[in-house]
Amino acid sequence: MRNVLFAIVLFAASCACAANPVVQPASATEAAGSRVDPEGTFTLPGSKGRLSALLKLPDDMRPGDRCPIAVLCHGFGADKCAQGGMFCDFAVALARVGVASVRFDFNGHGESEGALRDMTVLNEIEDAKRVVEWAASRPWCNGKVSLLGHSQGGVVAAMAAGELGAEKIARVVLLAPACVLKDDVRRGCTFGSRYDPKNPPEFVRLPGGKEIGRAFIQTSYDLPIFETARKFTGPVALIHGTGDPIARTEHVLRLDREYADSELHLMAGDDHGLSRTFREVCGIVAEFLSRDAPCRQKNGRLSSGKAHLKKEGLTFSSIYPLARRGQFSV
Repeated sequence: MRNVLFAIVLFAASCACAANPVVQPASATEAAGSRVDPEGTFTLPGSKGRLSALLKLPDDMRPGDRCPIAVLCHGFGADKCAQGGMFCDFAVALARVGVASVRFDFNGHGESEGALRDMTVLNEIEDAKRVVEWAASRPWCNGKVSLLGHSQGGVVAAMAAGELGAEKIARVVLLAPACVLKDDVRRGCTFGSRYDPKNPPEFVRLPGGKEIGRAFIQTSYDLPIFETARKFTGPVALIHGTGDPIARTEHVLRLDREYADSELHLMAGDDHGLSRTFREVCGIVAEFLSRDAPCRQKNGRLSSGKAHLKKEGLTFSSIYPLARRGQFSV
């Protein structure tokens, strides 16, 4: 039943609402090999070709300002939500509290190059590292680059942060991290499609026509998710719905035990997409990631700290201005 529900969520995920990112135009300071246009879309080299990405700067960004940036990692079969959805909403909320964000399509997803059957968690980790490197090289970045990941993207964010360490990653947010993907592979059943994990075929066709390749199965079988994740010693926010039919609560609780500095947010009865409590979740994410952002006072000066939510009386509900429900990615 859990796998059936996973498949339903996977192929029901969509992005369908417009948002206009505010970004700086391309300049000579852009990283080699990246192309940025005034709308904020750009590409950069990934593990399997070029990655399509979308940048959004803080609403009140001024020339000479420096701010933190969050790299948003989507789940399996999803995308960066260029026109709406969970990550679009996070980008809007983060921009309101002084945090830039870059969301991108992993290899084989969305508008990025590569084939889905060639995707693995390991090469997605490499994709995430490339985007982190790009973000850290921005002249307007204050040196604080964070990772946020949902579902399989949560596994990727956790492992990438563990490999990069607190020296390069300031904060981590894991939303419904799908650590269960390793368990599914070991029992030979992913999204309801069965196979021999010890002798996997060239590819496995999933409900709806998507495919995972042999490399995904082989590399996931012994994937050191928790062992790698716990190497990150910086602050982590874990957010999980207790009614999630896909990601297991026991895995989130284990992550909470493994991390040296974590805060756990269990959303009562919520699902894999956190759709029922998303207004509150969006506020938790914005508050957590804005702790490294400067706060502009009425005199126009910048001060450090997490006063963003207080400076204009913002709350978890008011920081999330969109009324949509049920739009999320796996």
